[in-house]
Amino acid sequence: MDDVRTGDARAGRRQDAVQPIRPDQDQGRLASNIAASMSGVPAFIVERQLAHFDSADRDYGNQVRAALRKAGVEFR
Repeated sequence: MDDVRTGDARAGRRQDAVQPIRPDQDQGRLASNIAASMSGVPAFIVERQLAHFDSADRDYGNQVRAALRKAGVEFR
């Protein structure tokens, strides 16, 4: 879908990226996948990502935190 004002074909996709992830089962699976992929990532980067998750959906940020703890990923 193009943004008619700018002709930007990416405009519609940006909105899709911030849509809530549902159902909860999918959200949990995604949080686990993110936690696994952050193994070995410096803590300051993990914390920065958590801030992004929180700004999109605080509950989802908390799910990612729980998955990170379960995976043994260190952060504040």
